Amino acid sequence: MTLALALGLADAEAQQFPYREPGPHRTAFVETATKACLRDAVTYLNADKAARVCDCKVVFVATFVTSKDVDEFTQGGGVSQHYQELADKGEAYCLKALTGK
Repeated sequence: MTLALALGLADAEAQQFPYREPGPHRTAFVETATKACLRDAVTYLNADKAARVCDCKVVFVATFVTSKDVDEFTQGGGVSQHYQELADKGEAYCLKALTGK
């Protein structure tokens, strides 16, 4: 019974946070989001810092983005407020970790 409950909770978490665990969907998200991040970040960071910040930021977002965020985006609604807040928080965290500021 305990194993079934644990598996059920793990499945529910995987459905709520679709990119948290390694897999092809997470890989596709990380690759696409990293390209978009780099395109924007090189306008205010040098290429090396942009690459490190984007790697960090995208992993942060992938860990916490929800199925609801993904559904809204794929249905043409753009990024949700929650997604944007995650991206902003991830970037601030990663910049601070990288620069100490």
